[in-house]
Amino acid sequence: MKTLAILGYFNDEVAQFVNDIRKRTGLSDIKGMDIPHITFAITEDLPIEKAQTSIRKFLENNNLLLLEFSSFGYFTDSGVLFLGITPSIELFHFHRGLIKFITDDGYRISPYYMPGKWVPHCSVSSKKFLDLSWCAEIDDISFPFPARIEKLSVTELDHSIGEMTHRIDFGQMTDPDDTL
Repeated sequence: MKTLAILGYFNDEVAQFVNDIRKRTGLSDIKGMDIPHITFAITEDLPIEKAQTSIRKFLENNNLLLLEFSSFGYFTDSGVLFLGITPSIELFHFHRGLIKFITDDGYRISPYYMPGKWVPHCSVSSKKFLDLSWCAEIDDISFPFPARIEKLSVTELDHSIGEMTHRIDFGQMTDPDDTL
């Protein structure tokens, strides 16, 4: 099975902030820790070429966002520790517009990422915690912390091999042929 995700990657300062939290808490050694990001959508049926075209068109009329981390949170069902992102009208309009671009063509989005269900966040760790002693290592972190999204990315994960098999990044005002 393959899934396609639309991610927002943060600038270097934010990536360093998240990675510092991972190191301070001892969570950086967890296998599979990835580049700090916000996930806007996950889908199983959207062709990657269509996703690339949709993102390119979407960014022609929408600016990347400046967000704020406002808290730590924990999804008890999945065991994900995360940095909560302050909800804003701009963020929800951006997300809803992005989802509309995809679903208007009949493609499905995971229910967790649909407007009204989506929880904007940046994952720190995906390990279920039995010992919370690491919390003392982050008690000096103050919020809000600004977080700029520097690019959107279309990524494909092949679950049968557990690896990302495709990634195309789109920055603001990107040349259509420049898909680093």
